[in-house]
Amino acid sequence: MNTTIASQKKRIRENLRCQRRALSSNQQERHALACCNYAQPLLKQTHARHVALYIANDGELDPGKLIKSCWDDGYRVYLPLIDQNQPRQLLFARYLPEARLKPNQFGIPEPDPETTTIVTVNELDVIFMPLVAYTEAGERLGMGGGYYDNTLRQQNNHRAELIGLAHSIQKQPTLPVEPWDIRLDGIVTEKGFNRCK
Repeated sequence: MNTTIASQKKRIRENLRCQRRALSSNQQERHALACCNYAQPLLKQTHARHVALYIANDGELDPGKLIKSCWDDGYRVYLPLIDQNQPRQLLFARYLPEARLKPNQFGIPEPDPETTTIVTVNELDVIFMPLVAYTEAGERLGMGGGYYDNTLRQQNNHRAELIGLAHSIQKQPTLPVEPWDIRLDGIVTEKGFNRCK
């Protein structure tokens, strides 16, 4: 990795993670509700059945309301699960209301792979992704582990719609990108849904 790009990404991550953690619980709650309201019509338009979301961590936009809405509307909901057999790869575990979660090595709750259905990225219709920063063009800066980028490169001809969930304060005019960075198809914030250019 280019050291200049790596240091730029590190600075952006530190700054924006600090900003999103500084949002009040009231702001976090309002943003989560607004995002849920903007994401619901999007799911109907895509005719999705299998939807991946995530459990919020470190000030990320919380998709908990959207997860509940997906359950209520009959979607199959999945959460990312670190693949213990492949470095920096994700699997997706079916997430049901009664599921018990346990923290992974980063402290992020995951379903127990022994008690749920596991699917690959090729079986998903829409993937709502957390992020640290984004641009209108769909460039996404994550936490730096490369898990989503590595996993999404494994997609076959059935390509899931990739939607970032974020607070609008995470928007950047440009981001340092590398050839392996996967672009988003759209972004949902508390201000609405934007299709990436």
